[in-house]
Amino acid sequence: MDRLLTAPLTIWRSPPETFDNFSDRELAVCMSIVLRSETNCVPYLCRELRRRETAFDRFYVARWRTLPAFLTRFLPEPVSVRTRRLRAITLLQCLGHGAVRPAAGTLIETLSDPTPEIAAQAASALGLVLPESPRARGEFIAYFQRARGAEFLGAEMWSAEFWKDIPELLPQLVRQLGIPCLAGDAARALDVYGTNAAPALPALVEAATDGFAGGEGRLEKVRRDRISPGLAMEGRCNALLALAKTGVRNGRVLETFSLAWNDAVPMLRYNGGAAIAACGEAAAPLVPRMIATLEDEDAFTLLRKINALGELGPVARAALLKLRAYESGEFPDNLPKEFTEGTVEDIQFAATMAICMITPEEAGARLERLAAELGNREEAARCLGSLKCLAPRIVPLMRDRLRAEDRLAGTRAAFVILRLEPGDGEARERLITECESRDLLRRLVAARLLLGATRDVTHTLPVFLETLQRPEMRFEAEEGIRACGYAARPAAPQLLKLLWHPSGEIRRAAGDILREIAPETLPHINERAL
Repeated sequence: MDRLLTAPLTIWRSPPETFDNFSDRELAVCMSIVLRSETNCVPYLCRELRRRETAFDRFYVARWRTLPAFLTRFLPEPVSVRTRRLRAITLLQCLGHGAVRPAAGTLIETLSDPTPEIAAQAASALGLVLPESPRARGEFIAYFQRARGAEFLGAEMWSAEFWKDIPELLPQLVRQLGIPCLAGDAARALDVYGTNAAPALPALVEAATDGFAGGEGRLEKVRRDRISPGLAMEGRCNALLALAKTGVRNGRVLETFSLAWNDAVPMLRYNGGAAIAACGEAAAPLVPRMIATLEDEDAFTLLRKINALGELGPVARAALLKLRAYESGEFPDNLPKEFTEGTVEDIQFAATMAICMITPEEAGARLERLAAELGNREEAARCLGSLKCLAPRIVPLMRDRLRAEDRLAGTRAAFVILRLEPGDGEARERLITECESRDLLRRLVAARLLLGATRDVTHTLPVFLETLQRPEMRFEAEEGIRACGYAARPAAPQLLKLLWHPSGEIRRAAGDILREIAPETLPHINERAL
């Protein structure tokens, strides 16, 4: 453990969630020993965290570089107490729920540390237990409300789920929207609040327009403080998404979304499209302007705009003429000529999907086109599965694909059939068979589709548990287990073993899932300092 805490600084530059790979072989061995010891390392790290600097520590750090070379070969290079304490917290955080829960009391005590970086690192580590620990939540609120309490928090804290459980901090977050360097982070937290962030509406509108709030003097602040465009763009993008989650759809909010849709920055236009799509029928007044400015030089943003029109449904009927032109490849002259063949196909298919979502009557003429894309695009399967009014025509078409040589297309065809005819035995058997395939990726795809179509946990949960241990598949597997809900409780013993997995992302995922489906199986939250 001491070898880890005194390792060269380069070892400690990765974020805590991905702090797994050590280039130094000896350090990798040290980390594996720590993981095998499980909670045995926690008391040591807590003692390290409570360590205080002495006069000898300061003397040794100051004098070591002046020592003769023959002495520095025998005496180890010192690491300051402050650095050791920061590394102890980082290591606790990177070890995840299994280490943070028994160390919660010591971390709570550290929130009042006079060193801002140490207190902030402790606050970030406590993010894992804030939803469950009243004492940790109370101390975190007090820490956050202190002057400059939020300035040193880690980036991973601002999108954590615990914010929605702390309504007391809403006024503080609204004030933070007025600080340019913190506005983007505050908007991410307000995004988690959802509809509870409605009281922050005026400040969010200002942040979505200029990057931060501040009333009439905010433009003067931009000129005076020379706020970077990148910082302002981050604040605007995050505020747009938070604004969409508030559920408020008045004229001022819709106008803010419309301005973003037409902004000069592609990322803002993209987020404007996402925000408008979340409005549903309430966005009907914006549709004429959306159609007039649908063209976009950025292909990624153009796809988002087309998808947004489709997500609005029948209220976007006026866009059909333009969407049919895109579908047939008739692009406006002012669009870039550099679009690749693949990009053109993506745009054409997005237009087809949008037309089907806006007017299902026209989907009948496009069923063959959608069916032909089953092997390439999962969204084609989801679109077909939503067209229940055309089920008598779609199901026979899917049966042909079910028996085709393209196994991925067949798997997705089975999903479509089950969405339209939930009791179909042949389609269900096809997905179950794919869940038992030797190809792990095929199994994961089939498990996701089977769960989405039938809520079958018996055949899908084992697949999700296996793929959860593969870093490249972890995200989809984690989402799959979460979708199982409390039906995934039988997996709790296996998830408990993953709390000490060599990969930090998997440790974190296992703990987060257990907190949702079986919180009583997690280690006890010790609110007393060790």
